[in-house]
Amino acid sequence: RVHNLSGGEKQKVALVRALGAKPEVILLDEPFSSIDEGGKRGLWFELRQIVEEVGITTIHITHNLEEAYTLGQHLSVLIGGNLVQNGQKQEIFERPKNRSIANYLGYSNIFSGMAREGAPGTLVDLQDFRVAVNETVPPGKEVTVCIRQQDIKIVREDAPLKDSLKRNVFSGTIVDLFPLPEFCLMWFKLEGSGKHHDLELKFPLHIRDRHNLYPGKKVRVAFWEPTIILLDH
Repeated sequence: RVHNLSGGEKQKVALVRALGAKPEVILLDEPFSSIDEGGKRGLWFELRQIVEEVGITTIHITHNLEEAYTLGQHLSVLIGGNLVQNGQKQEIFERPKNRSIANYLGYSNIFSGMAREGAPGTLVDLQDFRVAVNETVPPGKEVTVCIRQQDIKIVREDAPLKDSLKRNVFSGTIVDLFPLPEFCLMWFKLEGSGKHHDLELKFPLHIRDRHNLYPGKKVRVAFWEPTIILLDH
């Protein structure tokens, strides 16, 4: 009986009932909010398969970034009730337009500085370091740079570097490591910096063991240059 179902089970029944009518358009407002974490992912893939097979145009509202990326094709980001960016999901996640969107996506390595001539591309002088980017920016222009956590690589001293890493290599110290179920976060302090930490990295757990990473260890990191984002002001 319906009154004996849990909140998550009622949510599943409501979802099935809505899809069973085979509507032309369906609006889903946080449809998985009452469902346990263990059951959500399987339902994401089932829902996507059903929607694609039946051909239902679906408007899906969610605060869960992973859910949005898994289910969405075309994304619209609303902040403070305003539409701030609209486009394909790869465009939103890989090229957010401004700092507000980058912050909403959880990107923490955001810095402002001044552009100067580089060869090729542009050099951006930040407070404690300098970043080389592919894009050409007029010298003297203020620039905001975003480096996603997953686009910073740990590089060994004895390993050859790919061309896309060579221009942005930095030495420093691991401040702390935060192992999570599916990945590891790392706080990194640049050599000579007076801050607690300058960069946040995100990588698979096995990388921690491969490089024998621990707080206090000195390592080198490099930015994957094609993925460095210049944000609008």
